[in-house]
Amino acid sequence: MKTKHSVRILALALAAVLLLSTGTLALDGSYAAGVGSFVKSQTLREEIQGAEPGDEKPVSAMTDAELIEKFNIPDNWARTALIFATRNGILSTRGSQGLCPTGNTTRAEMATILSRILKTTATVDLSSYADVSTSSWYYTALSQVCALNIMTEREPGVMAPKENITREEVFVALAKLYGVCGNTRQKVYEFADWQDISSDEATLYLSGMITGGYVNGKNGYLKPQDPITRQELAQVLNNLFHRLSNTIYNNHYYGKLGLAANKVDPGAAITGTLFISNEVSKMTLENVKVTQKLIIQGSGTLQLKLVNCEIKELVLARDCVVTVEGGGVDKLTCQNSYTKLIGSVPAVNVRNMLVLGSGSTVDKMVVWSDNSKMTVTGTVNNLTVVGKNVYINGAGHIENLTVKGANLTNRCDTGSVTETIDPLLTQIKATRTDSGKATPSSPTLDITYKLTNMPAGKRDCTVTWKVNGKEVQKDRLLLSEGSKLVHTENFSSYLPKNSTTIPFTIVIDSMGETFKINGSVNVTDPGWAEAKSIRTQAIQAKIKTATTFYNGYNISARTFSGAVETVPAGTQVTILKTSQGYGARVRLPSGKVGWIAYADMSIISGQYYTTSDYSTAAKEYYVNEIVHYSSSSNYLIWVSLYTQHVNIFYGYKDHWTLVRSCRCATGRNANPTPVEDTKIQYKTSRWSYDHYYCHHVSVFDESRGFHSQPTHYDGYVYDNALGYPASGGCIRMLDADCIYIYENVPTGTTVHIY
Repeated sequence: MKTKHSVRILALALAAVLLLSTGTLALDGSYAAGVGSFVKSQTLREEIQGAEPGDEKPVSAMTDAELIEKFNIPDNWARTALIFATRNGILSTRGSQGLCPTGNTTRAEMATILSRILKTTATVDLSSYADVSTSSWYYTALSQVCALNIMTEREPGVMAPKENITREEVFVALAKLYGVCGNTRQKVYEFADWQDISSDEATLYLSGMITGGYVNGKNGYLKPQDPITRQELAQVLNNLFHRLSNTIYNNHYYGKLGLAANKVDPGAAITGTLFISNEVSKMTLENVKVTQKLIIQGSGTLQLKLVNCEIKELVLARDCVVTVEGGGVDKLTCQNSYTKLIGSVPAVNVRNMLVLGSGSTVDKMVVWSDNSKMTVTGTVNNLTVVGKNVYINGAGHIENLTVKGANLTNRCDTGSVTETIDPLLTQIKATRTDSGKATPSSPTLDITYKLTNMPAGKRDCTVTWKVNGKEVQKDRLLLSEGSKLVHTENFSSYLPKNSTTIPFTIVIDSMGETFKINGSVNVTDPGWAEAKSIRTQAIQAKIKTATTFYNGYNISARTFSGAVETVPAGTQVTILKTSQGYGARVRLPSGKVGWIAYADMSIISGQYYTTSDYSTAAKEYYVNEIVHYSSSSNYLIWVSLYTQHVNIFYGYKDHWTLVRSCRCATGRNANPTPVEDTKIQYKTSRWSYDHYYCHHVSVFDESRGFHSQPTHYDGYVYDNALGYPASGGCIRMLDADCIYIYENVPTGTTVHIY
């Protein structure tokens, strides 16, 4: 048997085979019509069923027993499939190896198969690949399938034509060939070896193959990186094709048919799936019935006209301008880069770019893919946008628009709009659940985060941990609502004599989105001196004229009570609190604390704050070990007047963990925020003034509260001063910070101002 003839036969066989391996792939009664790239003087049937030189009887005419004897076909699960493959000339012997049913299939053989199915002439230059010779028997076929992006390089600069093709590569190639793509990736996560799938793109294709019933797996495994044997390919062919032909006649055909033709005869009725592949630029189908899918494959743009056809689903795997006359197409799925639809179709799935022609109507349309573009000059009754960054324009009309994907741009006339946008990965809320501390007695810490506000379903994510700038852990995980991230680290080497903070980052990557968590671990010795050095402001004033020192002051009546002594002029006092410019609570040099008239003193100018902040360890040590504050809620707020920071803790007495620290602006020297212990008394959405307003106000003392930067009614920030005393006694914060207190910290929460 001549090698050239054998290779040619093998190539055709491998084409269909790749859809089912060892019973793990299934094509439900599909009927494929492909146009083979064969010698013009021969039909596909003549090529694959012709007798081999020297054969007295063509294999196509042999009985089962004769084929079993001739090819030494084993008596196993694949016998029927191997009889089919040899009778049709799909599989032949490999020289002295015989039929070699358990031998694996190479990438070059797969390319040849796909090329013959596609009957494509478009090519791409592969000369840059050192492992591909332009004189090789498979070069043209490989160039053709690469031009259509049905097969791609195995890794940058490596095509690997002589290496075994993996099941994943087969599944992806067939998914591209048949226009199959998953709407979600959830199906692959049902298999124990989902992590063996090499890329996110492959995950989506395999999910589509599983959803479509083409891939079932075996015993809960997909085995995506395993090779496919020749007998597995034969099994696929036996499931795909019961007959090979180059013509569809007008009779009603039942079963699985491999068709090689540039046209389908009018009136043809097919039970199954019709697969058409060619490079003609125009094609008309009249009165054709297809009970499952009509798949259009090839290169270039096809002008496809369907007249009075009955087609359950039209799948476009090439650029097409589709004209539907007389209806009959139940659903149109656009898997290609460009589709123009003229006519009316009840349902349309969009994966890239769609133009809906003037006068055309679609009842239900779904845009699945990110970055899709649409031009609507017809009418869509119900449009759902699932993909992100979708762009829609045109002079047509969308009656009901449902938006699930973020960043939609819609410039089309639209009736009702409903937004149910799924969260992005970047909108995850990561809540830390560990103590955040390492001490000499407990140097090992399980850093733990709980994830909420996750996108729907499960996400295949790569999670990378870095501690103190060094990568310490990398995992590929399925993350969903409520998932936990855990890393165990021993901080013994970081333990100092007093304290230090070790930073870490967690980066979650998935499907082009990235979410980053920054955190730190307080590696501390309980005797840390920094916490004991914490101080507050000490705003100084001089008594201008002798004044009376009182025990009490009625804020609402603005009256003093309980005269104690007279304070001489020139006495320097420390201001603790002022009340609306009438009373001032001060500490005398003797240490006594009481009230004097505000007008009887003058502020000594000075910088009574620092631009530095205390460390997290010092703050936690301060509230837990020095002041021992309790609160009626699980939150505690400490306002550091000296560092101009609001520190928010979560926990309970002596077990407070810092959860948020933010810059603020407290009261100016002339009207300082009081040094006191108080609580959040009530909340209000806005304080309004003549030229500005403050929003998300949490009141803690008289008319003082946590609130936003003063904002002009036109929307811009009226006064953005932060990080130094600049307010009228309130605590001014960025929007996100004051909103955090407003939405999360209950009334009654202790507020320690010091």
